[in-house]
Amino acid sequence: MIIGLIFLRYISTAFDKRYQELAAEGDGFEDDRDAYAMENVFFVPAEARWSAIAAAAHTPEIGAAIDTAMRAIEAENKTLKNVLPKNYASPDLDKRVLGDVVDIFTNSVDMSSTEGSEDLLGRTYEYCIA
Repeated sequence: MIIGLIFLRYISTAFDKRYQELAAEGDGFEDDRDAYAMENVFFVPAEARWSAIAAAAHTPEIGAAIDTAMRAIEAENKTLKNVLPKNYASPDLDKRVLGDVVDIFTNSVDMSSTEGSEDLLGRTYEYCIA
C-alpha cells in the first residue's frame, strides 16, 4: 500500500514541477502530454494529482479517491496499464490510518527533488520505518 502512495506522490510532484516550468515558458503547453513525455515525466490528470488526494485525506472517500487517481494515471499513461494498485477502497483498510499516511506524505516527506540520481524511494521507505 505504501509503495503505491509513494509512487503517486512522486509522479505528482514531478508533474507539478514540469507544469510550473511549462507555465513559466508561457507557450501554453501545460496540458500537452508530449511536453511531459519528452522529459520522462508521467502526465497526471487533475483528479490524480496529490493536491486532490491530500484534500480527501480525512474523508471516508479517501480510498476511492486514490483508486480513481490510479485508474486515471493508467488511462493517461499506457505503459502503466494494469500496473498500479487499486485496492485502497477496500473495506478492510482503515480509512483514518490511510488519511494519516497521506498527511505524512503531504507534510513530512519532501519529494521536491525528483531527479533520477536521488534515492527517493529508499529515503521515503526509511522514513516510514522510522
